[in-house]
Amino acid sequence: WNACQALGQMDEKAATSEVINRLISALGDSNDHVRWSACQALGNMGEKAATSEAINRLISALGDSNDSVRWSACQALGNMGEKAATSEAINRLISALGDGNDSVRWGACEALGKMGEKAATSDVTNGLISALGDSNDSVRWGACEALGKMGEKAATNEAINGLISALGDNEFNVRSSAREALDKMGKKAATSDVINGLISALRDSNYNVRWNVCQALGNMGEKAATSEVIYRLISALGDSNDHVRWSACQALGNMGEKAATSEAINRLISALGDSNDSVSVKPDDIVKFRLNEDDQATKHAHLSTNLKEMCVACRTIHHDNTSELKDIDYLEKHYDAEKAIEYYTKPWFLFRTVNQICRTENIKDIYKFRIYISDLHQKLNQLSMEQERNNIKSSLEKVYHGKPLSGSVLQQLIDNKDHLISMNGFLSTTSDSKICNIYAGVEELIDEGYKGVLFVFEIDKVIKQPYADISKFSTIPDEAEILFSLGTIWRIKSIRHDEGSCTIELTSCNEFDSDLTQLREKYTGDNVSLLSLGDVLLELGDEDTAEWAYRKMLSQHINDNETCGILYYKI
Repeated sequence: WNACQALGQMDEKAATSEVINRLISALGDSNDHVRWSACQALGNMGEKAATSEAINRLISALGDSNDSVRWSACQALGNMGEKAATSEAINRLISALGDGNDSVRWGACEALGKMGEKAATSDVTNGLISALGDSNDSVRWGACEALGKMGEKAATNEAINGLISALGDNEFNVRSSAREALDKMGKKAATSDVINGLISALRDSNYNVRWNVCQALGNMGEKAATSEVIYRLISALGDSNDHVRWSACQALGNMGEKAATSEAINRLISALGDSNDSVSVKPDDIVKFRLNEDDQATKHAHLSTNLKEMCVACRTIHHDNTSELKDIDYLEKHYDAEKAIEYYTKPWFLFRTVNQICRTENIKDIYKFRIYISDLHQKLNQLSMEQERNNIKSSLEKVYHGKPLSGSVLQQLIDNKDHLISMNGFLSTTSDSKICNIYAGVEELIDEGYKGVLFVFEIDKVIKQPYADISKFSTIPDEAEILFSLGTIWRIKSIRHDEGSCTIELTSCNEFDSDLTQLREKYTGDNVSLLSLGDVLLELGDEDTAEWAYRKMLSQHINDNETCGILYYKI
């Protein structure tokens, strides 16, 4: 099992014919964990492992008795993309849309989506339309994503109507994905059908539907600016719901001069007196024909630059992995800060890469990932506070993390018993100890020199860094994942050796060195910049990296002469 995992982590680098054949053989192993890991390893190798034999064996694995194996088989076929889109694979994935396990149904949706237009048969489209009504929100989200990726070929009236209904879903992720799918369909050949469906939905009794319809039409911009659409959006300016009125303003603004009819302008002028500030601000920008657009464009360009810098770094790391490169392209094109937690839980490159970079403690490398680290921390913080208010965290007294460790690393932990350790990256744990045993390799033979380690984290003090139960937002909800943000501090309480495994108990702690506490209080907050980062590094004695931070800030074309003077002085 551990050998399969190790090969999978090597991705395409390990995709030799010998390795692929050994993994194919492992798909027939009597142990569930071995078969599951073999599926994952083949999936991580992507198209390079997409031999006819591998595809056929993965198709067979879709009928495995174990839920995790069936889910991993879906993931593997999806990662192989169009090469795995044989008629047999597609038909078996359609059957998997009706599987009794939520994760398998979601995995089937994602696999069909990754196969793209090649999998966009009428049977697949109908299966995904049915999945839009699934009881599990991850499955509904996956169905929306898949239909969006299939674009024009999946844009039947039934699919459009199903996606419009999904705009009223109780879950934000489903509504957002449905809107994105309609955006993609609307930008292709089925424009009139999509637009007509959206126009009808503006009369829906559910405000979430009306709100998202306005956003979808706005995202289509001038292409959707028909007289009927403009008329309906003008009517939506009088909606009883603030979100709908605000989105109608945004949509008309995105349509530009085509929407600048006398009636639209008069209604927008009236909206300047709206009781909701968010509504009243936007029409002002539109009536002035968005004279302030430069500020928004500058902000958008800044975010785009940060995202591009991260994706360039990711491509450098995964330059020889075709499957990962495709995922990076997708992330850059569709990045949404609201989906930061969802991105972290997906079985792809991002969570591994971010934590790998954080563990290096190299500020220059970590800085390249600032946009995602910041977004994930903020979304986790929001969820953390919400769960605190709803008393959800009170039941989280113990969480678990499993991992095989080398003898040298384990010895370092033993030597630091009763001492503090800080987590450089995001810490993934679970409330289910059985899941951890799988990841630790407790129930399996693992490589010589390694030992399965089960970490037990006891939460008996207030933890300043945010943490939350993210299973509701996870692409793998069955893992019951509890995610901790960067920098959580723990005290090693005890270390117990069992036969073939080790259990390490840690307890939450907020003790800091006094100097570190002062630095944290001084340099955390909303106004942190490269200047303040440089100051922190300077106080810590890292003059070279501090100079890099100051020069990096200067390269961003600052218009403030005083700040420029300070930076030159510090350099």
